[in-house]
Amino acid sequence: MTQEQKVFIIENRLQMTNRQIAEKLNVRRQSVGEYLMKHEIKPPSEIINKRRSEAISEAKLRKRYIVINDAYYNAYDYAKSRGYDNVAEAFKDIGKPSFMEQFKQSDFNS
Repeated sequence: MTQEQKVFIIENRLQMTNRQIAEKLNVRRQSVGEYLMKHEIKPPSEIINKRRSEAISEAKLRKRYIVINDAYYNAYDYAKSRGYDNVAEAFKDIGKPSFMEQFKQSDFNS
């Protein structure tokens, strides 16, 4: 690791995560972490907790997005396999209005 990289790590350790620093410097994330641990450099616990809560929030949003998209594609496949033009018609006919309500704002015709 060059001296410039070490200085960059020290200067940006509070604003950036180890992963972000590693990506910026084009080095392994473990190299950044090892350097910080070797020199006993650690961000304050407030920053660590904030980053963790942000990561958890982002993960929950990604998971919700995936679940909703999977539900949509499953519903779309179901509707198409039964000859319907859109999801709402298919689920209305089989009596599943609560599922249909999730998709009522969108038109899924292709």
